[in-house]
Amino acid sequence: MLATVGKAALGLSAVALAFVLYMVWGTSLVEGRGQQDLRSDFEALMVDAEAAAPAPSSTAEDAALPQPRSYALGEGVARIEIPSIGVDKFVVEGVGVAELRNGPGHYQNTPMPGEPGNVAIAGHRTTYGAPFGSIDELEPGSSIRVTTVEGAFDYEVAGQGIVRPEDTHVIGDYGDNRLTLTSCHPRGSARERIIVVASQVTPPTSLQTAGAEVETGAEPVLDGEDVEASLEGGAVEVVSTGFDGNDASVVPAVLWALVVVAVVVAIGVGAKFWRRWAAYLLGAPFILVALFLWFERLADVMPAGY
Repeated sequence: MLATVGKAALGLSAVALAFVLYMVWGTSLVEGRGQQDLRSDFEALMVDAEAAAPAPSSTAEDAALPQPRSYALGEGVARIEIPSIGVDKFVVEGVGVAELRNGPGHYQNTPMPGEPGNVAIAGHRTTYGAPFGSIDELEPGSSIRVTTVEGAFDYEVAGQGIVRPEDTHVIGDYGDNRLTLTSCHPRGSARERIIVVASQVTPPTSLQTAGAEVETGAEPVLDGEDVEASLEGGAVEVVSTGFDGNDASVVPAVLWALVVVAVVVAIGVGAKFWRRWAAYLLGAPFILVALFLWFERLADVMPAGY
């Protein structure tokens, strides 16, 4: 009896360790695969935008007015670069659990980068490549560039602060042109949110293309007091994000846990009636796949800070 309890404890410890390794490294593999897909989406958008670009016109009357683009949930829509903390990621449309697994996500109810207003982008700090793992190190004056099909737009960090998860007023419109980055705080927890606010310094234009020279425009209009003022205020309607976990994954997580148990039992039975090493060798691929799929669903249920 004691030996059985000891084996069970060792097995549970091994599973717990494997889950920690998955959260640290396995989720980064998932994010890396997602980034490849987002890169392909974005490059296709750029090609389409170049093909649809109007021919040069000598008169203002002949120039076609740019039409706003709409993007599908999960589509790659931009590239964000923050040199001071080594960020170079493709941005997905949406901030749900599935979207943020692939990279930083653009809040759908906010303007696209470069457009007037408050552009908001969320990203993980601990798991799934941790694209915003070091945004707490951003200081006033740090540069951020976001590239879309409309051009490359520069922002300059004005300040940062900590708010509650329900304080989604921080992504509202403040009558200026800014970029707001959001993530979990502190690292390893979803208890609070860290907010970084940057002022747009590149004037919006639909004639820019990625890699082209851009004007820097006016100096940033935001300062530390502006940032503090925008972080204060009451909570507004909560915006659902992938930071909160996905309750819909609870049942799949339980089912995959049962699959893992079934595979372990099958391997144990095979070891009794066959050569032990052969049963373990043949069963290893099945248990690894089952564990990976179980951990994937389990990670969906947990808050994003973990």
